[in-house]
Amino acid sequence: MAASRASLVKRPPQQGRAQLTRGRLLDVAGELLAEVGIERISTNMIAARAGLTPPALYRYFGDKYAVLEALGRRLMERQNAVLEDWLARHARGGIAAMADNIGDLLAENAAVTRAEPGAVWILRALHAAPRVAAARPCPARIAPLCDRSAGRGLRGISGWDGPRGAVVAAPAGGRTRLCGRRNAV
Repeated sequence: MAASRASLVKRPPQQGRAQLTRGRLLDVAGELLAEVGIERISTNMIAARAGLTPPALYRYFGDKYAVLEALGRRLMERQNAVLEDWLARHARGGIAAMADNIGDLLAENAAVTRAEPGAVWILRALHAAPRVAAARPCPARIAPLCDRSAGRGLRGISGWDGPRGAVVAAPAGGRTRLCGRRNAV
């Protein structure tokens, strides 16, 4: 019987040393993902490269897909932080000011992505492995970020009607497309 997805995705540690160990495992996993690819990477390989035993890795991640999901979430958290900082700097000036400074956002986002071990392979893994779809970038996941960014969010800015494809309000009891998948709402 397969383990439930919830049992494989473990809560991040709270203690400093454990956070460092988890971060080291993710860094090693990103590097290995770039070297060997999604099919060949394994938890044993990650643990060995990080200098840990496989049971130590399993304290943090239930399987390799949980590692891939955590890699994707970490990368997106870092990219979202760049977006939030950029919005805080430019949202007050409205859509025109944001359009004038979009190059800064792209450059900052690219720098964060380049700094992440195995970033390109992480993004590929998010799209190649159905088991990590929950961590996949999605326009509908951007809407809440936009709401909380820069205080009032983008919704208060003239000319903003939400990210393309995002669901702001769904018809009661209806079905809608969200991130390219059909979902009951």
